[in-house]
Amino acid sequence: MGQYLHCFDLSDRLKCFNFCSRKVIESLLVTQLITEDKKPNPRNEEIENLINCRPIDINGLSSPRMGLIYNASIYRKLTRRLTQQEEKVIKKADLEIAFEKHRRDINYGAPSRLSCIYLADNDWDGKIVLRNMFVDNFRNPLVVEVDILNEMELVKCDCRWLDAYYNDPHDEYIVNYWTEKLYGDQPAWEYLLEGTAMLTETEQAKYIESHVAKKFPTYYEQILIDRG
Repeated sequence: MGQYLHCFDLSDRLKCFNFCSRKVIESLLVTQLITEDKKPNPRNEEIENLINCRPIDINGLSSPRMGLIYNASIYRKLTRRLTQQEEKVIKKADLEIAFEKHRRDINYGAPSRLSCIYLADNDWDGKIVLRNMFVDNFRNPLVVEVDILNEMELVKCDCRWLDAYYNDPHDEYIVNYWTEKLYGDQPAWEYLLEGTAMLTETEQAKYIESHVAKKFPTYYEQILIDRG
């Protein structure tokens, strides 16, 4: 049994391909280092470039939250009246940009929410945390058990500060999040990992691989060739 839980999005082609190639789950920074990708990591990108995100910022190696950032940048430029869903995307992106901006001032060494791996405790509370964060947002979610294989940086934050800020924006909530303070008596911990995690359940790993083989047969054949 793995120490943590992670929500794997089977609709994320890049994540699926990377897992089948290297049998691990990597943060965006690790993938960029391995592939020698020269694009700036979101943790180092200018805040103004996050607000006005360009196609070049998400082409190739990217992350789901950078996709959110990019969509929001498009919606902000629309001259027509925004839909309720578009306004929600902008509000979520504004939250992520605010938290990223303050991370650099409060805890610069912490993983960026825009490029890290999200983990939760391997218990019932952890499952609830992941469900609230991802299960209803990912198109094809799979909760898997993992252990940390390579830890460059790891922080533990109470994700309820995010909800508090979303409903009533105050910088104090961001400070509390990055300084790992509790929200109330019962925490809802999420772990932000800059590094690599490995699945501990063989059947779950086989399920992901069979999904890729069925959904993307051409790419899967090339992965098998590259494996040698």
